[in-house]
Amino acid sequence: MLTHGQLAARTGLHVRTIRRVETSALVRPCTASTRRLAQVLGLDAAERSVPGAGSQGPRPARMSQPQLPAEVGTFVGRAWEPG
Repeated sequence: MLTHGQLAARTGLHVRTIRRVETSALVRPCTASTRRLAQVLGLDAAERSVPGAGSQGPRPARMSQPQLPAEVGTFVGRAWEPG
């Protein structure tokens, strides 16, 4: 078993990158990064082809724009403007 630091040293990647890949915080890791990780971890071709283990997969769907409130029909407040 390797620590994040040991894996970073062997792959040349930053510890933060390894942590983000492991927790799926990095949705589309770089191809070179996943190849380095697979090589150091000794993954065979079948293990590399597991969904989620590959890199540069399809982009996640974009979040839709937040719905804005309906237009205000009347203004509620002062009836007169100070001045």
